[in-house]
Parts: sequence; structure tokens; C-alpha cells
Amino acid sequence: MESKKIPIIIDCDPGIDDVIAIMLAHSTQKFDILGITPVAGNVPAVHTRRNARDISEFLGINCPVAYGADGPLLTRDRYRPATGTHGESGIGQVVLPPAKNPVYPKPAWDFIYEKAVEQKGELIIVATGPLTNIAITLLKYPDLPQLLKGLYIMGGSTTTGNVNELAEFNIWVDVHAADIVYKSGIVVTQAGCNVCLKTGLPLDFLAELSEMPSRISEVLKGLVAGYSDVKPDPDGNLSSIIYDAVPFLALIDPDMVTTRDCHIDMECSSSKGGFGATLPDFSYRKEKLPVNCHDIQDLDMQKYRQLCVEMVKYYSEH
Repeated sequence: MESKKIPIIIDCDPGIDDVIAIMLAHSTQKFDILGITPVAGNVPAVHTRRNARDISEFLGINCPVAYGADGPLLTRDRYRPATGTHGESGIGQVVLPPAKNPVYPKPAWDFIYEKAVEQKGELIIVATGPLTNIAITLLKYPDLPQLLKGLYIMGGSTTTGNVNELAEFNIWVDVHAADIVYKSGIVVTQAGCNVCLKTGLPLDFLAELSEMPSRISEVLKGLVAGYSDVKPDPDGNLSSIIYDAVPFLALIDPDMVTTRDCHIDMECSSSKGGFGATLPDFSYRKEKLPVNCHDIQDLDMQKYRQLCVEMVKYYSEH
């Protein structure tokens, strides 16, 4: 008997790693992707919106795309897109066929809430960009936490950051939004820099994937070539870190990851050097500091690589 698909909304800022993560998630056929809600982040909203629509149609997801926020809640003067990593368009030199489906007529926050109500406690949001859309939804609809089954994010870090010593980009872009989310009563499953930096895929492995015949081969090759987030792995091999795949992997196969519960506070003071940091407390006193985060700490890389191979095989047949 075929298992029921997991209903999700993908809240994202595509972004090369967002696009690869969506490709991977869709290929597993484990998800009922109810919609995509793009937000400004890796690149400005004009690009994340177009990329979200284009990748949905290119992959055959054809879900509603509801436009979200075009900048952070309070710190628009600080926001700087990561075009050096993702290119001006957000997807390097890749050009996807332009989407033909119309944009959803309501904003992301209304769409998210409508779907949460419809799904009656079964909806999971996977957020791979700044949390602005989620925060606005919470401000407008404070009962959202009671309507969600889960919120999985790529963001934050319980060790080191990638913007400053402590802050990770997605949280740093809109730390005030993250503060609202983490104080909302939602227990966030967090894929932060601390785990993502362990998950690099060797460039030669990615090259092999892009040489396998499938309808995504040229797109995958272009995405990998245009992605500048390349670091040596523990064995010294140059690797690309597909940050945004990690929260999806935790949903695809929970046995792939290990987590540790903690309480997270945000560093919202712009006068401090760690602005945008997620400050973890693993020795929380539950009566004062409730668990608000399942922090992903490790990932089964062998299973991850196998899923990548299966992804390309899926797109060779579909």
C-alpha cells in the first residue's frame, strides 16, 4: 500500500541550493507540495519569485506560488543579497523556461494560513530562506502554531556562522522575524551551519550526477558550475554544501539525522558583533526555557548520496 504523502509548503529564497533541494525533494515522491512561497534572501524578491515559478513548472510540480516579503521586517538597510554565491539571478548561468501558470492571487501569509486550516494539523512548512513570511503569518494569524505539524528550517547555527563568527545568513537577514518564530510556541527542527558544513558533496560526485542522462542534467551541471560555496571536506576533497537539502532530508528519512533539543534565543542587538546569531542553551531549565528547537547535529552521508543518485534516476524516467 502506497504511503500517504506529506503535505508541505516550501518557503524559500531560490537560490542555487534551494533549487537543488526542491529537485531532490520532488524526486522522492514523498511530498504533496501544496505551494511555494518565495521570499527575498539569497537574491532580491524579483528573482526568487521568478525562480520559484520556473522551477515548479520545469519539474512538473505545478503548485501555486504565492509571493512573499520583498525584504526583512526591520533591517532593510542591512540586507545584502548573496549574489556572489548564487549569481545575479539566483541560479548562476542557468536559464529555465519561463513559467506560464498565473501567480497565486493572495500573499504568502494568507496562503500559508489557508493551507494550514485546510490540512487540519497535518501541514509541515519547510523554510530554506529568511523567516519573514512565517513571521508575518504569525503576526496576522496567531493561532498558526496550533495548526502546524512541524516547521523545518535551514538557518541558524549552534556553533559557528557564515556571515559573522556566530550568525548564519538566513537568520541574519531577518533576525527579528526569526525571533518571532522561535518565540511563537512552534518547536523548530533546525538545520544550521553546524550540521550543514558537514554535508558537502564532492565536486567529482556532483559532476558524475550531472553526466547521468536525465532531463535535469544540463540544469544540474549549470547550477553546480555557478555555485561558489565550495569548501574542502574532511578528506580534503573540494565539495559543494547544498545547505537547503538538509531539512528536507530530515523529513524524507528521520533516521538519517540525529538531533538534540535546546532552547534558542536570537541576538537582535545591532550594537553587538554577533548580530543575527542563534544562541543555544542545551542545559535549559524547562520551567523557564522551554524547548523550541530540535537541532540537527549529524547526517548519514551515505544515504544522502544515494538519494542524489536516485534523484537523477527519477528525472531520467519522469
